[in-house]
Amino acid sequence: MVLCKRTPVTYVPPPTGVNDNQLVWTMKLTGEIFTDYDEYIKRLDYYRTKQFTNFISGQSGLTFFDAYEAEDENQREVERLFPPALRFHVCRRVHHSTSPRLDDLVKSVYRELQHDFYPGEDVLAHVEDSTDRLRGTIRDKITFSDATRNQAPLSRYFVTIEGGEAGQSDALLDSKCLSRNRNQFTRGILRSYIRHVSFKEGYNDAPWQVKPHLVAEFKLPAAVPYELTKEGIQLRKKQEAAATKSDTQFFEYVRGPNQQMQKQAQSNFIHQFQAQPVPIPQAGIFKTTPSGAMQPYFPQPTMPYPFPAEGHYPAQTSLPQRPTQQAAPQPPDRPVKYPIEDLMLPLSRNGSKRPACKFLSDDVPDGAQPPTEKLGIAMKNVGKLLSLWQTLNVHSEVFILDSFTVDDFIDALKFDGDANNCELLVEIHCAMLKQLVGADGKTLVLSDISPEFSEEVEPEEGADEDESTPEREETPPARRTRASLNKLAEKEPEPETKVSREPVLKNRSHKFLKSFNWIKELSKRNFQGGGWQAILVGVILQATLYPSHKENSEQILAHLMPLDMKPEVETARVQFNTMDINLRIAALEILCRYAISTVELRGYMATCSTNMTTIRNSKMERQKLRKELLKKLVVLEQRLKTTENPSQSPPQDANGDVSMTGTEEPDATEEPSIVDTEDEKPTKGRVLRKGNSLKRKRGEQLPKKVETAEEKKQKEWKKLNTEIENLRKQIGNCEVKIEDYDEELRQNYCQQLRPLGRDRFCNTYYWLERWGMPMGGLPTSSTASYKYVSGRVWVHGPDEQLHHGLLNLSPGEDAEYKLDISVKDRREHEEGPGYFSNANEWGYYDDPEDIKKLIDWLNDKGFREVKLKKELVIWQDSIVERMKNWKKHMAEVEADKTAEDDSSGIQTRKKAYHDAEEVKRPCLKWKNTWAVEEFGNKHYGRYPKKAKKGGRRSS
Repeated sequence: MVLCKRTPVTYVPPPTGVNDNQLVWTMKLTGEIFTDYDEYIKRLDYYRTKQFTNFISGQSGLTFFDAYEAEDENQREVERLFPPALRFHVCRRVHHSTSPRLDDLVKSVYRELQHDFYPGEDVLAHVEDSTDRLRGTIRDKITFSDATRNQAPLSRYFVTIEGGEAGQSDALLDSKCLSRNRNQFTRGILRSYIRHVSFKEGYNDAPWQVKPHLVAEFKLPAAVPYELTKEGIQLRKKQEAAATKSDTQFFEYVRGPNQQMQKQAQSNFIHQFQAQPVPIPQAGIFKTTPSGAMQPYFPQPTMPYPFPAEGHYPAQTSLPQRPTQQAAPQPPDRPVKYPIEDLMLPLSRNGSKRPACKFLSDDVPDGAQPPTEKLGIAMKNVGKLLSLWQTLNVHSEVFILDSFTVDDFIDALKFDGDANNCELLVEIHCAMLKQLVGADGKTLVLSDISPEFSEEVEPEEGADEDESTPEREETPPARRTRASLNKLAEKEPEPETKVSREPVLKNRSHKFLKSFNWIKELSKRNFQGGGWQAILVGVILQATLYPSHKENSEQILAHLMPLDMKPEVETARVQFNTMDINLRIAALEILCRYAISTVELRGYMATCSTNMTTIRNSKMERQKLRKELLKKLVVLEQRLKTTENPSQSPPQDANGDVSMTGTEEPDATEEPSIVDTEDEKPTKGRVLRKGNSLKRKRGEQLPKKVETAEEKKQKEWKKLNTEIENLRKQIGNCEVKIEDYDEELRQNYCQQLRPLGRDRFCNTYYWLERWGMPMGGLPTSSTASYKYVSGRVWVHGPDEQLHHGLLNLSPGEDAEYKLDISVKDRREHEEGPGYFSNANEWGYYDDPEDIKKLIDWLNDKGFREVKLKKELVIWQDSIVERMKNWKKHMAEVEADKTAEDDSSGIQTRKKAYHDAEEVKRPCLKWKNTWAVEEFGNKHYGRYPKKAKKGGRRSS
């Protein structure tokens, strides 16, 4: 039972009304049958996503097929390991258990069975005569308990012990002398077995149930008790809620003067509950009723009733009263834990709005401002256009194409002259066509992904006929008889019905391909002279077998091979020059679908995945090295702090001596003077030479010792500083290398297009340069000087599958919206009237100020916008830089056009003419230099000589 998002995968039911001759697609592993190929592919893609979980082991992040195989293998392993003697007892304890979590259920079952054994079970027995545990089998179990004592029942087991000195023997043992093999009964194996044999339904507090075949085998109760069913649980909860509510209302209501239930003040109930008297009204001890009568004041039951003493009642006002205690304040509501659902957040107080988007297409949403320049692109084709551009630039190593900008791509698609003069347009088609068929004539498109590519296209009815021949009238008989005339007269005249027959033929592609083998011509790479346009006819005709492309394919073929023109190569070449930009996008979409289904591109993606794994491992090693270096740096910096800096020590004398105040010692070699008489002056004794020399030596050695110590400290100080500087350089090198690895990971990520995030209204934001390509395009490209490739942040309208239940609310649900404003009114308030309504609509931002306003508008307290805002802040510098480069380039293009319009005359003939064409059509500046370096020529071959002149780079 494979899980997807914690719920079992439900299989598609078999279709009804399928005959034996109908084409169907089957899923071998699940047995599902599909009559529609699109549904089959959609289901196959769903099974290939890594969002499934192995129910037995709990391993997640697997494809359906991997999870199914792993679960099947785990089931066989569990069946092999788990003791057969315990299976009934485990199932009996699990069946109809109400443990909410699997961990709790495993713990309780394991605790019950840990010291309980059953007949037929293999155990390890500890016999008094032996120090080792011997293998044995339980033959019988005796359970008894003393009715006079409150203790658990005791069990004794007859065990047949194998091995030992006496060979096979029987023994009567208790549970303390027995244990199970650890390889057969552990919590992990028990958990896997419970997962294998049980399941749980999808409602709250649902009980665990054993699978039906085990219920029948072990004779367990099949029916779920009513109190454990969904209805029983709901009924029990309602009864508990009603009982709780009635108990609360009993204290909240009292009878009023008009014999109706009136709500009592909460404070009175609190005073009574706390055994405190109710405060007496300030107006007196009597209250006036509406009728004017006075009501006496009666003491509360908690107060002592006044009894007469010596025939007199005590004064009512002299009763001692306790000070009233106020109710404890209610704890404040728990603060909201953000992030939460974006649409549950209130409107911004400053009234900020999302900046208005710009559009490429002419059919913009209602209320939005259309573009100044009409490009002729339909809104539904903008997403296809961007997907084509992103695929060709990300996988440029497969197609051998220089990178090109979105603007040049659009300019090339709407090129209205001879298509062969636009190198970008020709090279894109030829590069994609070369991926479909190899030079040896073999088809490279994988048949399991695009099976229609290898099928033969059956000609339509009437394809062999040039003109529709009228039906031949029935030849009248040579001779009419009277009987035949009577029979004709008896026949009732049939009503005439006008049958409008539509022409069967919509194009002449079938007849053209009878004399033109497009696969053979493609293997020879015969692209010149209209060859690639003719090959395109064959590919598009093959795509008519794919249901989702059939309508577009027929429109393209009707334009390339119309009925009123000859089916030849020249017709395809001429008709392609007048093809609409939307049809060209559709043709490229078909080519791209087949190109990404080839062996080479799939291998390229696998190679990129392998490279990313290698880069990640290298990055982790660098990060570990940086961590170790940082630890060493911290230790050395601590040592440096404790080490005295010699440069900050006290200054020395000029001669190098250090002042040593108070360190002089008396000279022991001097003798005291002897005075004979009072008149005789004292004379100095004899000074020994040895004492003077010692003093002189000490005076000379002391500065040398101080100088040596200072030099040693200086060396240690310099050594520490040198080591610290070296460590910092190494750490800096590691950080640079880690940044390089991040850049390599970014450029090698080509598996899918990842968005920046989504806003509160489920609009998706894309920065196309973010993954799979250099930020400014290939540095060796002919347009590398532009320093941008897209220069915009693209906004995609909300997908119905994503915003279901958020934006398309019913009027009743919209009225109950918690913020007192409907979602539609909120969108108009925050996005303006021209907001996106579906996934076919695309817009963009090209101004850095709009990006700043967008970041300010996003609320990081919402689930979706906190991720989007984080990504925008991370990539803001790169986005702003590319936008500025785009604006700079577009300003240069407009300046060149203005200068060309203002210039009068033609200085030179051909060169000036071609320069003028490149100014008007910037896409003509693009050259496929990569193909020239790789093959020595371009995909198309050699272009006409006139294209080489006029400042173009020769190929």
